[in-house]
Parts: sequence; C-alpha cells; structure tokens
Amino acid sequence: MAMQLMRVIVLLGIAFGVGCTGSRDPILGWNGDVTPLVITRPQVTVTVPATAVPAITGVSTGTVIAATFTKDMASATINSVSFTVTGPGAAAIAGTVTYTSRTATFTPTFSLAGGTTFAATIVDTVTDTSGNALSGNQASLPAPSNYIWTFTTGPALAQSQLNLGVVQAFGQLQASADGSIKNDVVAGEPVPARMAADVTGTVQVRHGFYLPPAR
Repeated sequence: MAMQLMRVIVLLGIAFGVGCTGSRDPILGWNGDVTPLVITRPQVTVTVPATAVPAITGVSTGTVIAATFTKDMASATINSVSFTVTGPGAAAIAGTVTYTSRTATFTPTFSLAGGTTFAATIVDTVTDTSGNALSGNQASLPAPSNYIWTFTTGPALAQSQLNLGVVQAFGQLQASADGSIKNDVVAGEPVPARMAADVTGTVQVRHGFYLPPAR
C-alpha cells in the first residue's frame, strides 16, 4: 500500500513539473501557461474637426480643435506640449489647451488663417489615469503612438464697412491719441483716420461702421 501511495505522489509530482514547463498533462489538463497581461491603451474616438481621408475642408477659421478619448485621462499629461496645432512649414499655432470629461480642447489664441491646411497632434506621452500611454493612429496596437489629423480652413471672411453717406467737414482736422482724427469745428466729432480723404484743410469724410470678421 505504501509503495502504491508513493507511486501516486511521484506521478503527481512529475505531472505538476511537466505542467509548469508549459507541456500539457493528459490527466491534469493544465499546461502551466500564464495569460499575458493585456494593456488597454486609451484611444481617440472623435475629433473636431473630424478626422477624415482625404482631410476635411471648409473648416471655420474660428473653430476650436478637440479630441475625445475612450478612457479617463491623466489631465496633467494633456497640455500645450502634448497637444499642438501647426500650420504651413510646421509653424506652431498659439493656443490654450484644456481637458474635461475625456475631451482635450485646443483653443487658438487668434482666428486661424483662411484657406490653410493645419495639423493637430496629440503625442503618446499623454496617458490614462492608470499610466497607459495613448494608442494613436501612427502605429498598431499594442504599441503606443501619436494621434495626428489634418484639416483645411475655408476662405477668410472679408472685412466690410457700412457707409451711411458723405458729409462736408470744415476746418482743420487734428490727429488724436487714439489714432483717429477729430473735426475741430463739428463738435470734435471723432473720425477714423482710415476713413479720411485728407488730414489737412477742408475735406470730405466718409462715415461708417467697421464690422470685424465673424468668428
């Protein structure tokens, strides 16, 4: 009996040892394999302007650029270094980067140039809250990579003026500190310098309002 028990123990030990080496045991059915750790990297799901091939065109010059992720991100990793927008010649566009509700937003300081192609880039130094780096569109999983997309703005809106008529201004016109000129005779009425036909003597001055481009 003792001899049979010993044989069982030896057989079990051999089976366990074989299993640990990765070979499947016909009795235990376990081969000792360990399931590799799967890293779930954050990805970009939606962008503004949209990511498209060919790149989307006709984008408003006043647009903000944004990207939404599949996971909660570490906000400290999303900043003006990791999320950038560039124009022709890789010239950096000034702007402010914010992150909220899984969405990173780049707000340009000034309106974008019209009829121009821009590239938005989020680099793989951005991570989720577990420290997993971004899986962008520049390499296949499981490798981390940058996410880059391009878009082209529509034509710039032309500045316009609404002319209300022409009046005869008499007297000497003088430049003021704010860059306009004033009519000394007609109650010191301010007249934008660009509207003046002449800054000396009697002139006709075209009055109007300046309408800035829509954003």
